[in-house]
Amino acid sequence: MSTHHDSEQNSKKKGKPIDLPWIEKYRPRNLKDVIGVDAHKAKLLDFLKNFPKKRGAVLIGPPGVGKTTLAYAVARDQNRDIIEMNASDSRSSEDIKKRVSEAVKSRSITDFLDDGKNRKGKIILIDEVDGISGTEDRGGIATLVELLKRTEYPVLLTCNERLKKLKTIYDECEVITFGEVAKDAITLVLKKILESEGYTDLVPLAALKKIAENAGGDFRSGINDLQSLVRGLLQTKKAGGTSAATATKEMIGNIKPSRDEFSTVFKGIAKALGSASVAEIKSTLGAIDMPDVTSSYEWDRILQFLLQNYTKITHDVGILERGTDLFVLADAMLGYLRQTQDWSILAYVIDFISAGVAGINIETGKKAFSHKVEYPVYRNIRDGSPDAMIARIGRSIDASEDEVKRELLPLLKELLRSDKDSFKDEFMDWLGFETEDRRKITSWLKR
Repeated sequence: MSTHHDSEQNSKKKGKPIDLPWIEKYRPRNLKDVIGVDAHKAKLLDFLKNFPKKRGAVLIGPPGVGKTTLAYAVARDQNRDIIEMNASDSRSSEDIKKRVSEAVKSRSITDFLDDGKNRKGKIILIDEVDGISGTEDRGGIATLVELLKRTEYPVLLTCNERLKKLKTIYDECEVITFGEVAKDAITLVLKKILESEGYTDLVPLAALKKIAENAGGDFRSGINDLQSLVRGLLQTKKAGGTSAATATKEMIGNIKPSRDEFSTVFKGIAKALGSASVAEIKSTLGAIDMPDVTSSYEWDRILQFLLQNYTKITHDVGILERGTDLFVLADAMLGYLRQTQDWSILAYVIDFISAGVAGINIETGKKAFSHKVEYPVYRNIRDGSPDAMIARIGRSIDASEDEVKRELLPLLKELLRSDKDSFKDEFMDWLGFETEDRRKITSWLKR
C-alpha cells in the first residue's frame, strides 16, 4: 500500500481540503506503489507468468492487508481488465456459472472503441470465497473447482482465512498467504499521505507510529484513522480549542473505540438512515468498518444495504422515488468508476448517496431509524422469491437481473404492497403471470 500521487510536488500545497476518502485517493494503482508485500508481489507475478500451469491463485489473509489492491495493481501493470465478482453473492452452482459466463463474455469500453483490434487480456477476481463454504451453497465450490480446471483466463480468489471446506479449491491453485502488515510499512504509507496532503506539521511522527500500532496490520484502518485524526485536529484548531499536542493525544486514545462503534455495517446503516444531515450521513457511512468484504471502499455494498432498507423510512412512494433517483445516479457513477479507476468520481457518488437518504428524512421529518437493518435481498434469494418477475422485468427494460434487484426491487416492493390493487394486477398482467407466479409474488410481499 502506498500513494500514487507525487508526494514531493503535492507537499508544496499546504492544507488541502479533505474531500475524498484517503483510502481510495491513495490506493496504489501500480505494483511499484504497493508497499509491505514484496514477497506476495513476486509470487503473484510468477503465477501469471507460468499460467496455465496453475489456472488460479488464492490470496488468503485478514482484511486490509492489500489482497484486492494487489490484484488490481498487477492487472493495471499488465494492461489487463479485472472482471470482479463476489462469491458470497452467488452461492449456487447455477449462479456462479452464470456470473462467470457473463464476466468472460464482457468487453471493456476500449474494446468497443478500437473494434477489438487491441483487446486487453483479463483477470477474473472472485472475492469472499470463504463466503460460499457451507451446505447451502448447492455445488458452488464444485463449480469453482471446475472453472479453475478449464478457465482460459487467470483466476484470483480472495478469502480472509484458510478453511478445510475449501481444500479442493486450494488444491487447484497457487496459495499466497498474507500476514499482518508490519507497523513500519503502515507508518511509511501514513507519512507519505501526510506529505501529499500538506499536513506534516500537524501530526507528529510519534502519533503516526501509534496509529500504525492501533491498526493491527490493517492498512485501511490506519489510513481511515489518520484521516479522522487530521479532520478532528483541523476542527479543533479552527475552533481555537486545546493545543495540537493535547488534541492529538486525546483523539488517538479514542481511535479504537470509535472504530469499534461501527464494527458492523448494520449499526452504521441504521444511524445513516435516521439522519437528515448530508454531512452526518457522509461521516457515518465513511466510518463503517466491513471486515467481511474488501473492494471499492465498500461503497457499492453500502449502497446495496441502503437500497434494501431505505423503503422502511416511509411508505410515501413519491418521496421514495426522489431518493431513488439519486441512488441510481450514484450506482451509475460507481460503475463508471470501476471501469476507469478514476477515484475523483467517488466524491460525487458519496454526495448522491448521502443526499438521497437526507432528502427522504427531510421530507418525512424522521429523526431516527428504528427498524432492523437487513442484508440486500438478492444475497439470499431462494425458492419462492420473485425470480420470474426479476427475469421478465430485465428482459422488458433491457437490464441485467442484478440491476433490477439492486435498483428497482426495493421501490417496486413498496408499490406492490400499497393499497392500489389495480396497479398490482396491471403489473402482473403486463408481465404475463399465471396463477402460480402470482401466488409466489403475493407470498414474497408478505415477508
